Amino acid sequence: MAIQKTGRLDSIVVNVILDELMRAAIDGGVASQRCETICLVMISLTSINVRGQILSKIRKALGKTSVKPTRDLADNTHWNEIASLTRLALIAHQHGKQTVLPQLYRPELLHLVTLIAGTGETLVRTTVWQLVLDTLQALWIVRSANAIAEPEIQTLHDEESTDETLRYFGLKRATYTGDPIPYVPFNEKEGLNNQEGLVSYLMRVMETAAQTKGLLNIWRARWMSLVTATAFQVSPAVQARAFIVLGALATSDVDGDF
Repeated sequence: MAIQKTGRLDSIVVNVILDELMRAAIDGGVASQRCETICLVMISLTSINVRGQILSKIRKALGKTSVKPTRDLADNTHWNEIASLTRLALIAHQHGKQTVLPQLYRPELLHLVTLIAGTGETLVRTTVWQLVLDTLQALWIVRSANAIAEPEIQTLHDEESTDETLRYFGLKRATYTGDPIPYVPFNEKEGLNNQEGLVSYLMRVMETAAQTKGLLNIWRARWMSLVTATAFQVSPAVQARAFIVLGALATSDVDGDF
């Protein structure tokens, strides 16, 4: 009962509790019983503000990887922090009760997906994949009365489970009905192609979610700001990914006001 009431506490108190929960999850480590238990506790705290704080923490953790850069993000000292917070981000996304939630922090979420997808443990890869899948499911619920928007959302939703799109997230299925397992590109060129495919797919998600040119331009500008900072300040492990996103955003068909 006390846990259920936590979400109705003063925002300052919630922030203190959230900081402690995030610290405990990181100390336990991704896939640990402690981290997964914290995820369950987090359900009572899910809100727009909480989701924004978690995404901000992940960006800061990614920024810290440049102190001791590594070729692979999963080998970095701060990977456990990034992975654990990503698990919490999924819970905050899945259990947000506000119907407006799918429209908020869209650029921040897509930005992090492009930098983390296909990296690390199977649990982390499937978590990142699930973040996008849940985004599409939330859009479907919000737009269920809009016959025009529904087909494109359904198409994107169906595509996410195809072999090609799964590879964008570093996943594959050993059998048709089996759970996803890690997929490793054959070479660097395939890895870059997968990243380009991921960015293209996520841009379609963003365009479908925006509905209006005005909102789409706002989201693109925010995403461009995030990725520009990443491309020139963060670890080389994610710089190549950031430049691919930067190129895609810079050459996309945008409204003149953008």
